[in-house]
Amino acid sequence: MLSSIHPFGERARNQSYPITVIAFLIGATIGGAVLGAATGLIALGASSMGLRSATLAAGVLLLSALWEASGRPVPSLTRQVDDAWLTKYRGWVYGLGFGAQLGVGFVTYVTTPLTYGFVAAGILLGDPGVLLA
Repeated sequence: MLSSIHPFGERARNQSYPITVIAFLIGATIGGAVLGAATGLIALGASSMGLRSATLAAGVLLLSALWEASGRPVPSLTRQVDDAWLTKYRGWVYGLGFGAQLGVGFVTYVTTPLTYGFVAAGILLGDPGVLLA
């Protein structure tokens, strides 16, 4: 959705492009941190059950890559960020909102199975600090 946020469009909406982009980056960072924290908690549970394994993590990534190569569709929400926000809210609001939604990675349309694979591999590695980072 960052392609909808560009200097000409922001000027036409009487918004500040730098402020909107900074808000987007902050939102994406927060969204990614939320995903990392949530999967870190799951990783703690997985490691306590003895599921911690770098080999399993590598296998999950390999299966994700094979799924990608097969061309089969990925199970996903068919939801995009709401472009009506562009005319409804200030630039920093939709920048923050779009960034947070895209930063989480799973609340909009997922285009690659590697998104799932990286999260699953992170859980199997079992290091909450790495997942949060």
